[in-house]
Amino acid sequence: FKLVDDKTRKSWDFYGARKSQLKRVLKDLLDKLRASDYTVKFIRCDNAGEHIADLKKMCEGEYGIVLEYTAPHTPQHNGVVERMFARDAKRALAMMLSAGWTKTMQSKLWAEATKTAALIGNSISNTRSSIPPDELFYGKPVNIYPNLIEFGRVGYVTNRQGMIGKFKERSTKMV
Repeated sequence: FKLVDDKTRKSWDFYGARKSQLKRVLKDLLDKLRASDYTVKFIRCDNAGEHIADLKKMCEGEYGIVLEYTAPHTPQHNGVVERMFARDAKRALAMMLSAGWTKTMQSKLWAEATKTAALIGNSISNTRSSIPPDELFYGKPVNIYPNLIEFGRVGYVTNRQGMIGKFKERSTKMV
């Protein structure tokens, strides 16, 4: 699931096995935004049918949010989110290829790559504004830059399972 603030283009990405999880994910995000004094007035989503009744009941009943539906099979009506899906997918593929990942590894870790692509997209300026979406939304400078490392870099995680022999591996190679 991808949710986007129309004004700032700040996006939130969530991954789930089923579309039925959308209500819970949206409720968690709306609660966090409400607790931080952000007001959500409208939500635009496709008219896919599988989640409309529950979503409408939750949004209009609990939060006073107006749901706007786009016509089925018309992604151009929800263009901002659709373009972000494509942008993040292309960035993720470029990152995975640059890291030298095999097709098998890509198929297992694509969600992590697209989540990282979205995080970076929220942290850099875009054609709409020279100020990054995170900074526009939260009103304070982005502070992830000191923590960025090369995507896909190999690292070693220390094995802390008790006493290990003198010549035994003490770490596990990970990405």
